[in-house]
Amino acid sequence: MVKFTHDGIRINGVERPLYSGSIHYWRTKKKDWRHVLSQIRGMGFEIVETYIPWSVHEYEEGKYDFGEIEEEKDLDLFLTLCEEMNLAVIVRPGPHINAEMTGFGYPEWILMDEEIQAKNPWGTTVLYPYAT
Repeated sequence: MVKFTHDGIRINGVERPLYSGSIHYWRTKKKDWRHVLSQIRGMGFEIVETYIPWSVHEYEEGKYDFGEIEEEKDLDLFLTLCEEMNLAVIVRPGPHINAEMTGFGYPEWILMDEEIQAKNPWGTTVLYPYAT
């Protein structure tokens, strides 16, 4: 059970201050995860936060990678490691994330699909005039 309290967040009866360290697991070498998480614990954090970017895991329409191709995408292993290290995790799944990602975390194949692009009242595709 999760409940927000005056002093933070209570998860399964354990109250923790609501602040966290952050890591982008898919941008960090898998071999370094334990060390980085240890450093987060060493700074006094009991919670770690991470994005789960759609564009990282569904690299092509209907084709997914959760560590089978690139080991840094092994979300299950990352979350298991957090659990082993007694770190609660705040996950921030897409579709829209910032994280300094091109297209805000949307897969390119989605952004290029004319069927779902924004249209003006005359039916013309509206493009964002700035590079993301």
